[in-house]
Amino acid sequence: MGVLSVKTRKVSNTPYRLMYTWDNEMDRASIEQIEGGIMSATFVSYPLQTSIYEAIVEYLPNARIEESARNWYLKETSTFLKAKETKAGNKAEKRIELPLPYADKLYNFQTVGARWLYDIKKGILADEPGLGKTITALAAADLTEASKILVITLPGIVQQQWKAQAEKWLGCTAAVAEGTQAQKIAALASNARVKIISFHILADRKKKGKGDQNVYHQWLFNQQWDCIIIDEAHNLQNKDSKRAQNAGRLKSPYLFLLTGTPLWNRVQSCWNLLHLLNPKAYSSYWAFVRKYCKITWTPFGEKVGDLKPSMLEAIQYELNPYMLRRTTEDVFTDLPEVVFNPVEYSLLPDMYTVLKQMKQKHVTWGGRDKFYDSGAAVLMDMRKLCSLPSSIGYDFEPPKTEIIKDIIREHLSTGRQVLIFTWFRSYCEYLTTQLKIAFGERIEFIHGQTKPEDRTKLIADTKEGKIRILVATLPTLGVGVDLPMIDVCLFAEADWTPAMIEQGWRRVFRIGSKSTRFVYFPFARNTIEARIHAVFTKKQEVAEDVLLMESVE
Repeated sequence: MGVLSVKTRKVSNTPYRLMYTWDNEMDRASIEQIEGGIMSATFVSYPLQTSIYEAIVEYLPNARIEESARNWYLKETSTFLKAKETKAGNKAEKRIELPLPYADKLYNFQTVGARWLYDIKKGILADEPGLGKTITALAAADLTEASKILVITLPGIVQQQWKAQAEKWLGCTAAVAEGTQAQKIAALASNARVKIISFHILADRKKKGKGDQNVYHQWLFNQQWDCIIIDEAHNLQNKDSKRAQNAGRLKSPYLFLLTGTPLWNRVQSCWNLLHLLNPKAYSSYWAFVRKYCKITWTPFGEKVGDLKPSMLEAIQYELNPYMLRRTTEDVFTDLPEVVFNPVEYSLLPDMYTVLKQMKQKHVTWGGRDKFYDSGAAVLMDMRKLCSLPSSIGYDFEPPKTEIIKDIIREHLSTGRQVLIFTWFRSYCEYLTTQLKIAFGERIEFIHGQTKPEDRTKLIADTKEGKIRILVATLPTLGVGVDLPMIDVCLFAEADWTPAMIEQGWRRVFRIGSKSTRFVYFPFARNTIEARIHAVFTKKQEVAEDVLLMESVE
C-alpha cells in the first residue's frame, strides 16, 4: 500500500478536520471505506474526526501520519485520556490520594470522582442519589484552587445545605443569593469564595435594573468564574428553556454537572448537557437525535421518539467519556436491600363509570354536566378521581386511602418511619388528616405552601424520630434531602418521569441506611395511574440500559 498522509485544516466555525492525500486508487478506496464505515457505525461520536484518525492508525498501519495531525489528535484527546486513567482507578483497590487536608475523610470513590472531575475539566458526575456528589464536587473545585466558585442548585433548603457543606469542607465563606433583590445582589457582590444561586436567578428574564440587562445576570455573565458546579443538572436538559440557554453563557474552564438521573425522560434530553460541556462537538441537536432516536413525521414537523434499539451501545459509547456514574451497589456492599411493591387495586364501580365518561370529555353525574375542552384537563381530573374525588365534585370514598392505611399499619407496628409522596397539595393535606385520625400519631405534611423555616424544622424533627409519618408533595421533597433513617417510602401519587420517582425513593436509601427499605406504588387498575406505572417501568428500563457504562470501557 502506498504512503498516506493526514493533515489538519482549520475550517471556519468548526473544529480541525482531517484531510487525506493518497498515492493510488487502492489508497483512495481504503480511505473511503474507512470513512464510510465509521459514519455508518453504531459507536462513534460527533464530530467524527478523532474516530477517523484512530481507524486509520488501526487499519492502515502503513499510512504516514504527519506530525501536525498527531499533535492535533493528542491535544484533542489528552483531557479524555487523562480522565479515563483516573476513571479506571474507580475499580482499583489502591486509593487515589488528593492534596487536600480533608482527603482522608472522603470515601475512596469520592476521591476518584473528585480527581476525575479535575482531570476532565468539564464532565457529568452521575452517581446515584445518596453517594455524596456535593462533597465530591466541592473537593474537585478545591483541587482547581478556584477562588471564585459558582454553585447553581434548587432554591430553599438545598441552597443552605450547599452553604453548610462548603463552609465545613472547604473552610471558606459561602454566600447564598436569596431573599430580596438587594440581598441577592449583595451575595453575588460579596467576597465569598463560593456563591450559591438558584435556577430561578439563572432563568430570570425580567429587567429589574435601569439597563437593558437583568441585574443578576450582570454579576453572572460579565466575569470569568474559576469553577462552576450545577447541581441537579437534569433541570437543564430542555434545550429551549431560558435557564439552559443562560447556562451556556457562563464562562469557566471547569464545569461540573451533577445529577443522579442524567436521563431525565428521554435519551435526546442528554444532548443539552453534552452541548454545555462541548458546544463545538455537539452543535447540532437534530444531528444527535436523528442518529439515536426514532423520528416520525407529523403535520407539524419531525417528532422525536424513543431510543432506537440498535443504538443502545452507541449512546453508551457517546456518553462514556463525559460521564462518571457509580451505583450504590458498586461502592457499598453493606447497604440494605430495597424491596419494591406495586399494589394494584380497583376503584368503585361508579368511579369507573365516571372515568369512562371523562374519556368522552363529557360527564353526567349527580345531577350535573361537566364538559372538558382539553385532554390535559381530562388527565388531571382522572388522577384526582383516583385519589380525592371530592376535590373535583364527586362524593366517593377513595379506596386508595384505606389501602395506604393498611400498608402503614403493618410497618408502624414494627417501629418503622414512613415517608409518603403525593402529587397534589389537596391530597397531601387530606391524607395527613385521615392518617392522624386513624393512628393518633404526630403526622405532618410539607408542600409548596409550607414556609421554609417550618419545612426545615419538620425535616429536623423527622430525622430525630419525633415524626413517625411524613407526607410531602413530590416536587417539594423529592430531591436534595437526606432521610436515611426512614424505612418505608410510599408513592400515593406518582409522577410521569421515572427519574423523579427514583429521586424520591432514594431520599431514604442513602449512606447511613441500615435496614431493608420498602417502596410502595399503589395504583388503580385500568386507570391513568396504571398507565403512569407502566410508563415508569418502561422508561426506567431504558435509562438503566443506557447508563450501563461499564459495558463499553
